[in-house]
This record gives sequence, structure tokens and C-alpha cells, in this order.
Amino acid sequence: MTTSAARTRDGSGGPTEGAAASAWLQGLVSGPPRALRAIGVSGPACYLRIADGDIVALEAPGGARLPNAVALDPTGQGVSGLAVGTAGRIGQHSVRIGARHIRVRRWWDARPHVGQASTRDLARRRDSLIAPPAPPHHTHGLAGPIAHLAIAAEQRDERALPTIVADLIGRGPGSTPAGDDVLAGLLATLRAFRVASDRDVVAFADALSSEIARATPRTTALSATLLRCADRGAVVACAGRVLRALAGHGAIEPAISGLLRLGHTSGRDLLAGMTIGVDVLTTERGRA
Repeated sequence: MTTSAARTRDGSGGPTEGAAASAWLQGLVSGPPRALRAIGVSGPACYLRIADGDIVALEAPGGARLPNAVALDPTGQGVSGLAVGTAGRIGQHSVRIGARHIRVRRWWDARPHVGQASTRDLARRRDSLIAPPAPPHHTHGLAGPIAHLAIAAEQRDERALPTIVADLIGRGPGSTPAGDDVLAGLLATLRAFRVASDRDVVAFADALSSEIARATPRTTALSATLLRCADRGAVVACAGRVLRALAGHGAIEPAISGLLRLGHTSGRDLLAGMTIGVDVLTTERGRA
């Protein structure tokens, strides 16, 4: 959905900027006021930490549309002028940060609607998910745990998850470490295609979710928030387009190309996890 182009005035006479927000944030945005603070500004986004630790991405036009984003109106100021440490609050349909008042007027659903896609549909498109290898500095120490994750997922081996998740969570450079992105891609895929899952796959996804939740204190606050989004099937927009294309809604090659442009290597890592997820959904291995 698009934001309103209008700028109005709030009750105190100050300027109010319009915005749209991910529906994943609806309870937070619509609820009672809660304190926040800007913890980082990167490109078109300013990252706001809520008092309980969740992160909201305040995105200027052209942002990635993260599943935890408030997307600013094109007629507003973007994220210019926002600095680390600036305090504010969120709630009552607004974000206030410094002297700015941002009113959320529209919502979008960050969960890709894949419809009634079957495992047969997914299997037909599986070969499109071959990801190029990540650079050596990025995969150092992660190739083994990712391979173990793929084996455990195909075998629905819940007992292996504590060790595997511990080996991946928080591993790799950046605000969303590579290991976390792989886990998020896998979990989001299993949640998005829940209708195509048998009971063993659902049980494995639930076990993976529980193990990730226990491990998130060991990673960044932004990555922990995105993992919680993934557990609800909510993903960054370019990953959502890939999941929808896997279900037959749109062309898959351009969707994958768009995902691979995300971040330094985040798109590639998400795709690696999504590929494992499709393999889980389409294999008979490990089933009784």
C-alpha cells in the first residue's frame, strides 16, 4: 500500500508526516505510547530501538520494506536530520522522534500470500533457487553448520537443532549476521507454505522457532526482531516476491535477482535458507 502524500498538522500545531507501516507492527504502533531511541542510521533507514528491545526501521522512500518498517511519505523529510541517540516514542498510531511527528495512515502485509501452493508446485520451481557462492570471508566457519542444518531439516531431526542453531546464530558480519539470515530464510519459508506442510514439517518448524527464540540474546537486536518476523512468515519485500513466485505468482528469475541485491550478502543468505525450506517441503526423506 502507498502512503498518503498529504502533510497535516497535529494537535499542537506542529507538522505531521504521513507514513505506511508493516502490519507486523500494528499492535506496537496502535497501542499505548512506548519509549524509543535511534540506534543507527544506514542509507535510507533509521533504526529505532523500543524499550523492550524490538527494532523498528524508519525507512525513507526507496527503502527495502523490511517487515518491521515504517515507510515514510515521499513528500516528507526522509531520515535526514535523524541522529543516533535521538529519543522519542511510538504508539497511538504515531512515531515521534525528536521534533518530528509521523502518523501511520496505511498498512501493508509483509507476509507473502502464496495461496494454496502444493509441494508439486514448489518442486517444479526448485531448480531456480541455485544461489551463487558467498565470498570466502563471509562463509568462513558457516559452511559446515549450514550443511548440517540442511541435513537436519530434510530428516526432520529436531534433536540436532540446539547445536546447529548455536553454531549459526549471531555468526557472520553486519547487523544481520549471515547465520541468522539463513535461519530466517528457512523459517519464513516453512511458515509461508504451512498449508503445503505435513505434520512432521510443522513440528520441525515449531522446534526451530523455539530454539531460535532461546538463542536470539546472542545476536543483534535488529536480527532478533527480523527472526521474530520470520516466525510469523513476514519478510523483506524482495524475499516475499521470491516466495510468491515459488507459488506461481510472478516470474521467479527477476524476483531472485532482486533478492540477491539485498545488502552485502543478506539476500544470498536468505536465499540459502529458503532453498533448504523448499527442499524440506518437497522431499520424502525422513518421513514415517
